[in-house]
Order: sequence, then structure tokens, then C-alpha cells
Amino acid sequence: MESDNGPVIGRRKLIALIAGTVLLVISYAGILGAFVASGLDDGPNPGPPLALGMALLPIVFAAVAYLSLHPRAGTAVLKAVGLFFLFAVPISALAQDAVTGLVAGFGAGAVVTVDRLPMHTWKSRAIAVGATVFYVFILVRIIPPLGVASAPLLPFTAVAMADYIAEQRTQPGNESAGGQVA
Repeated sequence: MESDNGPVIGRRKLIALIAGTVLLVISYAGILGAFVASGLDDGPNPGPPLALGMALLPIVFAAVAYLSLHPRAGTAVLKAVGLFFLFAVPISALAQDAVTGLVAGFGAGAVVTVDRLPMHTWKSRAIAVGATVFYVFILVRIIPPLGVASAPLLPFTAVAMADYIAEQRTQPGNESAGGQVA
């Protein structure tokens, strides 16, 4: 979909990203709630919120993959769940906070589940997610409440922004931005 000012994110992709973000917020809250509960001496049982967060994990990625009409949605969801754990666990350990790791995990899953056009590369998406993870890492240390609250809104947003920039660069008349002339 295009306007006179350049590319505009497609309605279908926008719905997929919004639905995925809403589900991601719920999953994130469950997982993070379990981490907080486990750190309290007399806190609630962390099992139920962790179970909710983990149960929603594949649903988050499935919603995005199927709603954005990914051609291999099922495979993308399996890859996304694997990438989530591959990135979330070690980055949480390195950063020594769960928030940064969760953003990394959800972001890695977002890279493979959001449907791509030919100009959308996994590399540009990975760079956007990496920058977002770094931003959250810093934000959680400077303004913790803002970092914790804004973190679940960022993974799919980073992928959408990377795709938007890639579309802008391929528009005719954007040679200074690295675009190709038609």
C-alpha cells in the first residue's frame, strides 16, 4: 500500500502487529510477574503467571504470523519460539535483568514471524531489534519503571520501523537515502 508521500504499512500487517503486541503485553506481564513473585520471601506462587506467560508465547507469534499472512506461518512460529529461548535466557543472564532478555526474545521471534516483502531483510530487522534491546538495557537502569512499562511495546515496533525504513529507501527519488531509481 502506498500514498503520495511514500509507503504506508499495510492494514493487514498493522492489525497483526497490534494483535501481537496486545498478546505480548499479557505474556510479558505473566513472565515478569513470575520473576517478581519468585524474588519475594512471602510472595505469591509464581507458577500460574509463568504458566500463562509461557502458554501465550506461541500464540503471540502465531497471531502475528497468520494475521500478516506469512507464507510459512507454522514454521515461522516454531522458529520464533526457539529463537525466543535462544535469546531471552542468555541475554537475561548477561544483562542481569529479565526485562532486557524478554525484549530480546520477543524481538528475535518478531524478526521471523512478521511477513516480509522483498526489500525487508532479516539483517535490518535484527539491527533494529538489537538497538531496541540496547535501549531497554539502558532505560531499565536509568528509569526502571519506564523501562519495564515500555519494553513490551517495542519488539514488534522495532521490526515495523525497520521495514518502513527499508520501504522508504527503495522509493524512487530517495537516492540520498540509499534508494534505487526506478
